[in-house]
Amino acid sequence: MKNKNYYTIFLFAFIALNFILTQFPLGRLAIYPFVILSTWFHEIGHSLAAIILNGDILRIELYPDGSGIAVHTPPEFLGNIGNAIVAGCGPLFPSIIGFILFKISKNTGLIRLSLLILSLAILGSVILWIRTLFGIVFLLLLSVIIITIALSQNTKLQFITLQLIGIQAFVSVYLSLGYLFSESGTVNQSSFISDTSVIEQNMFLPHWFWAGLILTSSIILFVFSIKNSIKNFKQLHQ
Repeated sequence: MKNKNYYTIFLFAFIALNFILTQFPLGRLAIYPFVILSTWFHEIGHSLAAIILNGDILRIELYPDGSGIAVHTPPEFLGNIGNAIVAGCGPLFPSIIGFILFKISKNTGLIRLSLLILSLAILGSVILWIRTLFGIVFLLLLSVIIITIALSQNTKLQFITLQLIGIQAFVSVYLSLGYLFSESGTVNQSSFISDTSVIEQNMFLPHWFWAGLILTSSIILFVFSIKNSIKNFKQLHQ
């Protein structure tokens, strides 16, 4: 029980620290690698949804300012609903990944496997879709770091890495609140219609409704993730 209490305090302190860091330039610099990783999650969310709905991914662009875009053909399935699903899966996917990573952390055997899969997925995306020099270099370095941790014998480092990525995936939703509730956003200094505005164009409710729905879903996933994480830690130390 004592270990569980220490872990709970550490977890919430670490989450609070992340939110504090986002308020300062140096703090944002400290979590910068995770910001880019979260952008990658976002664009991969669009891409996977498009592929499932029989669209083609043309390229993914990632930029140093933390912005990105997934260029794909329109999904062939479900018409307007399909377009809305592809748009919504971008901002929601980081939270889904965060939830999955926290869930996996209850099984020490799956932690290493998950890190290996993540590193290979990053590498695969570089080969298939990433078409900006910054994105290629950054993701290759990140893939090497993650696979090195996965192949090490340090199970604590693997556990912390997995949860750190999970927490940052959720924090990315907070960082993108302005974009989520806006009608447009900026990618590499160019203006594009926002994901929630794309949903609005293809559905029958305003963009702020869909932004609120995505945010609410992310908060629910975050709460369940934290509860599961504390429970899993207790089981690992019984």
